[in-house]
Amino acid sequence: MLQLTSLDITNIVNELQQLVGKRITKIYQLDSSFTFKCSNSLNLNIVLPGLIFLSDKLKYATPQATNFAMSLRKHIANAKVMRVGQVACERIIKLTLHKLDKFQLIIELFSKGNLLLVDSNGIIKTLYSTQKWQSRELKRGLPYTEPPFNLGFMLTFGEFKQLVNDNKKEKIAKLLAVQLGLGGIYAEEICRRAGYEQGLKAAAVDAKKLYTELKSFINQPTNPTLYIKTEQPFFLSSYQLVTLSQFEQKGFNSLSSMIEFCLLKYKVKQHNGESEKLKRVLNLQKQHIKELESSVEEDRRKGELIYENYELLSSLISKAKDIAMKQGWKAAYTWLERQPGVVKVNKKQKSFTVEL
Repeated sequence: MLQLTSLDITNIVNELQQLVGKRITKIYQLDSSFTFKCSNSLNLNIVLPGLIFLSDKLKYATPQATNFAMSLRKHIANAKVMRVGQVACERIIKLTLHKLDKFQLIIELFSKGNLLLVDSNGIIKTLYSTQKWQSRELKRGLPYTEPPFNLGFMLTFGEFKQLVNDNKKEKIAKLLAVQLGLGGIYAEEICRRAGYEQGLKAAAVDAKKLYTELKSFINQPTNPTLYIKTEQPFFLSSYQLVTLSQFEQKGFNSLSSMIEFCLLKYKVKQHNGESEKLKRVLNLQKQHIKELESSVEEDRRKGELIYENYELLSSLISKAKDIAMKQGWKAAYTWLERQPGVVKVNKKQKSFTVEL
């Protein structure tokens, strides 16, 4: 599944500044994909859980609007985009909108992904998906709370040096990938450019040298590059990378055009956690139906065998009861065990099994 890193989000937010001053005229939804049609033929597209891009054509729409799309239209149709920004160094984008009242359209591009509309009091008016973690809950009518943040890649040298000192036994690639939210590929690229093996422990690096390479990397001009392996895209990059130079690559003028090309050319499917969960439930239900069908067929065949051998079974039952009345059940069991086709006698349940 293709997703943007937090650094890619920073870069694409720069592209999204084209939305400032535009009005949202229509809102469309197709499953977990959305198009916000804006004035001057500009469209904001969101593909949950992890992609966002601009296009000049309408991308996602259904003949009949969904309840969620209708709710968004009710609140922010014809609203003006006042500001577009990223929350810290997280994969969260906020659009500040104005239509009589101020709203925030919050786009979360991590985990399952989500889309929320928050009013001027910070209360969630409507959202795509109700979600709950240990640290926060996203639900209509509740205040919107942001997830707990790491330092992120915009930290000062002092903060970076402290982070390295506090994690001396940690591998530097993991430190960059997780603690700074850069992801594995960008972390490996920074290590390589700094001349360090990615498996090297933090205690063995020059913090100043690594920090200088980090800042150089994140501040370089973007050069959007799509990396392809076995004819399938596997990484959307804001930059051309030495680490992935052995793979097929295609360059673009913008992150938006790269994402749009990727989705159209390769028919990349984006699945959020909820849809995957529903698919698993559906598969289990299908399996259960097959088991029930098999059980019904088995029971039907048993019924047919009993009907076909009714006289034999009736004779065995009658004879066993007759012996039990005259000589007792012990004698009846002994007689049954000697009969051809009787494979088991259950004395506790006073029953027997016949192989037909």
